[in-house]
Amino acid sequence: MNWKFLGASVIGTGHERAGMPCQDAHRIEQTDSGVLLVAFADGAGSASLAEVGALAAAETAIEALQMAIRDGFDWEVCLRRAFEAAQSKVVCEAESQGEEARELACTLTLIVSDGTKTAGGSVGDGAVILETKDGLVSFLVPDRGEYLNETTFLHDVEIENLAFQTYEMPILGIAAFTDGLQMLALKLPEGEPHAGFFAPLFEFARHENASEEELRQFLQSPRVTHRTDDDLTLILAVREGGNS
Repeated sequence: MNWKFLGASVIGTGHERAGMPCQDAHRIEQTDSGVLLVAFADGAGSASLAEVGALAAAETAIEALQMAIRDGFDWEVCLRRAFEAAQSKVVCEAESQGEEARELACTLTLIVSDGTKTAGGSVGDGAVILETKDGLVSFLVPDRGEYLNETTFLHDVEIENLAFQTYEMPILGIAAFTDGLQMLALKLPEGEPHAGFFAPLFEFARHENASEEELRQFLQSPRVTHRTDDDLTLILAVREGGNS
């Protein structure tokens, strides 16, 4: 069974006012065998080249996932290799620009799913919600660190210590997002999803004419921007025929 997916990353109103670029980035791919690959990154607002780090991390992670899955590794190995590749790319990119790696600081969240098994991991505060026939499941919840507003960034994390999550039951859809949407989407601090937020999004994603431009318009609408001024990334994926 194949996936229908769309995603958008938009600049937050706070960054617009400050003359800053969008520091979020995402990439989504589907393998020939129907495995969905998702990567999204959120650059640190204090890092001068955060948008460069986020884009490099997301792009490199997807490339590494594609190669590892093609070579037949189990999904935890695939995820670990992708995080390692993304981290190395961020560090190398910083060196090439004569900067410290912290100037490209970003979070990174990765998801792999064939609809019957889902695996993922996160460095930082990305979140992932799964839609199942029995309701919504908080698959990955924000990592806030020990202190308020503390976030772990890709360039200085020990990849070998990362823990990965696996959900081994059929799912209907995936919603993934950066921390700018958390106040709207989750009941904090427990990280439980607001059903009223996600139900129309999954319905929208299944619509024949759903487009990334419409998703972008939603993220830039007053309903959202009145609640958050951060950069926003939202990724929606549904199994084709999964609502039958």
